[in-house]
Amino acid sequence: MFELKDSDYKYVLQDISNVFIGARFTYRDMMENEYVPSRFQDAVCRVFAKEAGEDTMLCDHLLCLGKESESYRGFSQLKIRIKVAVAEKKTDKSGKEILLYPAKDYELEGFMKRFCLPEGEREDILIQEISFKKRHLASMHI
Repeated sequence: MFELKDSDYKYVLQDISNVFIGARFTYRDMMENEYVPSRFQDAVCRVFAKEAGEDTMLCDHLLCLGKESESYRGFSQLKIRIKVAVAEKKTDKSGKEILLYPAKDYELEGFMKRFCLPEGEREDILIQEISFKKRHLASMHI
């Protein structure tokens, strides 16, 4: 499994049309971080943190998300993309087997089909970040 430091994958980045949020943020961290867009903080406070708890990390909440939940509906409205590092075994030139973690982007629906499985059936993954368009955030209504 992965050994992560406390500050790994805790960031907020924005460009002209996108927002990128590190998946190891807790909902409490998001509500207190001044760089998280205020409209998203409102959704976190009213929906995501209420459903999952303020001390729940975003990556943990995504893995146990149900299609009938308010959080699923909120993430669907945002049309989030989830960046995931999935373990892959490859063979190098000398014939040794190595483990690589290439990052791939998934839409919410594809992510849920592949990774939202019972604990014993899950692949070795690392959820790195979510991203969404600012225009989807502006049109979000929960």
